[in-house]
Amino acid sequence: MTTQIDVRMEVVASNLREVVPLLALIGSSAVPKREQVTVAASTFTALSPPTGAKAVLIDMGSALSLTLKGVTGDTGIAIMPSSSPTPVPVLLPLGTSPSIGITSAYGSGQAVTVWWIF
Repeated sequence: MTTQIDVRMEVVASNLREVVPLLALIGSSAVPKREQVTVAASTFTALSPPTGAKAVLIDMGSALSLTLKGVTGDTGIAIMPSSSPTPVPVLLPLGTSPSIGITSAYGSGQAVTVWWIF
């Protein structure tokens, strides 16, 4: 059975309401896998993509000072600032053997929600 999965973002302002399609996948699994991940204080936390995952949606919530990284030695890209965050989830396509993780510069562990999309 083939199932379509849609990921959308809704933009609402006083004079605007628009739903923006971010991703449409057609695959064999209808159920994305949701994980709560605790990003350890001041260290790298590896994410473990399940076999067959085609994309990852990372919802940082109110976490601070997060950097998305790949291979060892990668300087990464900031996905959440150290103050005044605007929590916008990050959606990334995945290759065949993804290496991905999050580094936190914050002084204590923080929870993020990770959705693996198949």
